[in-house]
Amino acid sequence: MLRFGHISTIDASKGLYKVTFEEDDLVSGWLPYLVKNTKQNKDESPFDQDEHVACLMDENCEYGVILGAINSETDLPIVGDKDIRVTTYKDGSYIKFDRATKKLTVSCEGDVEVVKATNINFKASSKITLDSDVDVTGKITVTKDIKSTTGNITSDTGDIKATLGDVKATTHSLSTHVHSGVTSGFSSTGPPTP
Repeated sequence: MLRFGHISTIDASKGLYKVTFEEDDLVSGWLPYLVKNTKQNKDESPFDQDEHVACLMDENCEYGVILGAINSETDLPIVGDKDIRVTTYKDGSYIKFDRATKKLTVSCEGDVEVVKATNINFKASSKITLDSDVDVTGKITVTKDIKSTTGNITSDTGDIKATLGDVKATTHSLSTHVHSGVTSGFSSTGPPTP
């Protein structure tokens, strides 16, 4: 028997819920809910208090299963667009994919953390834009150019080296730049001039 009610009691650690069926003021026993996987792969999507759900129950409403949450007049779809699939969270964070524009959007009010991975590969056909400071604690290997359009490239404690290439500033090359009129011995030139 298909019945509609609201979540009234939650045991999230066991994935069990009690549902109140308002039309006859009946409260179910502990009910499991349908998930994609529970064995080697596991899926978890807990319900909130008072969430509107559909249940498949036996004739006496003693045993059954929660089929899922359903929209209602008070809980309408957040976007309501046939081309957009979205998961939104209580704090305003969301993951959204628009199949019409082929755009995936992730918005997080807190931190985003990848806890463990062997390799992470970012591939974009055009470019990747990082609009923030970036802290790198490991080695960076670059196979093409590094270009700064408005800022400086600095090193606080280490060297800037060119093993096989040259270091250039405007038209001055460190490998071919020489000073004339330098005396031998312990004499030294002044600082370089631009």
